[in-house]
Formats: sequence, structure tokens, C-alpha cells
Amino acid sequence: MEAKANDDDLSPSSFQEKEEQDNNDDADDAFIEINPPSPSPKKTLGGLNLGLDLGANGGRQDEDAKDTSETGALVREAESEVMIIFELPDGSQTEESFKMGQSVEVLKSFVASEIGMDMEGQQLYLQDKLMFDPLSLMDFPEIVASRGEDVYIRVEGDLEGETRK
Repeated sequence: MEAKANDDDLSPSSFQEKEEQDNNDDADDAFIEINPPSPSPKKTLGGLNLGLDLGANGGRQDEDAKDTSETGALVREAESEVMIIFELPDGSQTEESFKMGQSVEVLKSFVASEIGMDMEGQQLYLQDKLMFDPLSLMDFPEIVASRGEDVYIRVEGDLEGETRK
């Protein structure tokens, strides 16, 4: 029958082997190599450089400069601005700049807050065309074609009292 060495075995040879093993473990812990981060860290998968830049901007590139796709063009169009001049029922005018992607409802909300005209009672007309709430300014070819020119929108409905402008 063979005796197994354990932690309680205090023979000189087993004690010396255990001490050397403990010293080796401590030596491994003492030398930890820390590499400084590279200036432009790249995402890797299994050692393969995928070329994904994870720098300060989260890897995103300037979309306006890089995105020439149809979607990018639509986003740029929706973010562009147009000056809208509202012709009110009493003959006065008010104006505001809006993004092309904003809806007719946003325009009605502006008129309601600026003039005090109830949104449900408003009707907006571009030339003689009624502008419906779910549509955006980009849905009207006349506005898209205006490029930098002011757009006049006629507001119809009941004004309560005097206008604010």
C-alpha cells in the first residue's frame, strides 16, 4: 500500500517541494505585463483585425461625409431647414424655420402656440393644396423644389381675438 503525500506530511522532501511550488506561484504573480493601449484600438476577432475603429467617436464616421447612399441623402434632406411664412386669416403673417422632415401637425402646433388658434380648427394650404397632418414637408414637391426660398402657407380657421404677432 502506497501512502499519499498531503499538506499534513511534514517530511523534509515534501515540505521543500511544496515551498518551491508556492514560490513559483508567487513569482508568476509578481510579473504581470501591462501593455499601454494603442492610439487607435481596433476590434479583433480570434486574432483577425477587422479594421473596426473603436476610437473616441465609438467607431462611427462622419455620416455626412461618408454616407452617399440613398438613405443618407434622405436623412440629409429631412434635416435641412426651410423658412415657412404663415399667412393668417386676419391678413397678418408669422414665420418660423422648420426641418423638412417635420410634419404638418408640427406646423399646426406652432400656429396654435404662437397665435392661439386651435389645432383642430386649422387648415393649412400650400398654394391651393390642403396639407394633411400625417404628411411631412418633404411630401410636398413644391416645398422640396423651393431650396432656400421662403415658403408661404395659408392658414384658415377661426382666430379668437387678436393675433399675437
